[in-house]
Amino acid sequence: MKKTLTLLSLVICLLLAGCGEVPAPAESTPSEEVSAESSLPEEPVTYSFTEEQIQDKILGGWAGQMAGVVYGAKSEFQYWGTIMPEKDIIDFASLNVNDAFWQDDLYVEMTFLEVMETNGLNASLELLGEAFAKSEYSLDHANKQARENLQKGIAPALCGHYDNNLHCDDIDWQIEADFLGLIYGGDPMAAANRSFEIGHMICYGDGVYGGVFVSALTAAAFLTDDIYTAVEMALQAVPQDTEYKTVMSEVLDGYKKGLPWEETWQAVQDKWGNDDRCVSYYPHGANIDAKINSAYVLMGLLYGEGDFERSMTIAMRCGQDSDCNPSTVGGVLGTMLGYEKIPQKYKNNLDTLTAKFSYTNYTLQNAVDTTAELFKSRLTQNGEGLYTLTPEKVSPVALEQWPESPVMTFSAAADKDRVTVSLWAYSVPGIRSTLIDFGDGFVAKDNVAGYRYSKNGTYTITLDTYTKDN
Repeated sequence: MKKTLTLLSLVICLLLAGCGEVPAPAESTPSEEVSAESSLPEEPVTYSFTEEQIQDKILGGWAGQMAGVVYGAKSEFQYWGTIMPEKDIIDFASLNVNDAFWQDDLYVEMTFLEVMETNGLNASLELLGEAFAKSEYSLDHANKQARENLQKGIAPALCGHYDNNLHCDDIDWQIEADFLGLIYGGDPMAAANRSFEIGHMICYGDGVYGGVFVSALTAAAFLTDDIYTAVEMALQAVPQDTEYKTVMSEVLDGYKKGLPWEETWQAVQDKWGNDDRCVSYYPHGANIDAKINSAYVLMGLLYGEGDFERSMTIAMRCGQDSDCNPSTVGGVLGTMLGYEKIPQKYKNNLDTLTAKFSYTNYTLQNAVDTTAELFKSRLTQNGEGLYTLTPEKVSPVALEQWPESPVMTFSAAADKDRVTVSLWAYSVPGIRSTLIDFGDGFVAKDNVAGYRYSKNGTYTITLDTYTKDN
């Protein structure tokens, strides 16, 4: 069945010559039932931290992120819908952990950290947005669109909304929300609430829930050394009746049934592997959607069972965004273990004092010190030098989902020697493919197409969609 989604007529005055062009726009676990009993406290519990514990956990959280992103950097989006073979795993000893200083997984966080250092823990969304809008580092997907929205004057709380950002379900906020888990360490609900608020500047719905989960999970890593308990606590912040919660529950079910991680991965791939509404990646096989990449994070954490290297390796071998996912895993486990217990090879020669994160004034030690001061500002210090808090019980943040409806955006730009037409569309369940007819005999089979006409004239551009049963 063919459906014409929309018809656009353009009158284009062309002063050009040339030809049409279209630029090219992660060891198995034995199968046995896993006993995973809830160990969450029923009544409020007060936790205490020494200055040394705070520093160790926060440094571990930052250093873990750095190790993870370097571990997977060379395989990022090299494995689409397939598991990385064991033979392709790189020995971390051959890598340089300091390469993380130029990774967007880290430097974007520093922008928000600096605003909070200057304006306090409760720095407004407007101040955070103003700093993000002025940033000069390279961005892509939801981050890039959000920054452009801010620069156009769109309110920060609306920059991630699907009306303004067709990347809103992407992984962007998920890879940047770790810092909130460190600042709100020990209080997963507070971390989740703040993450839900700030996350709307970049994403919406499942894209925001990716960040909510990571923030809450990192905060929970201050309270327990059992990864299942931390995961259970963090997932309580994600509402039911969301695709994000559904995918994560399916991973939990596979783990509790004793399935090898590869079987759990395959079940997720079969159901969700092509479920990506991102305008830049569908339908090529790469999936930058938050929910499936969060599923890979969860697989690494559960099946890695607290082992730093094994956990990051599984997350990396799951593929897709295979540097961001082990970075999240490394950050959570680095926080839980503390810096001193991170295996030495993942921190060899780590420059804590001199190297700065790209486009920022922060060294690693600066970031740790700032995070620690914000962390301590929330706690009560008693006469024995301990910092104490009683975390709030975790409950779901607000429910929201990006509606299942077709969306297309259109733009055209012209100068003296060419006209470029861009049509963006994302597919929804039931739609197999799209065709863009440029009205001069050329038809593009991609969701994103930039085209240069060879002759002057008036052209009618048509976007057609085709359902799976055609």
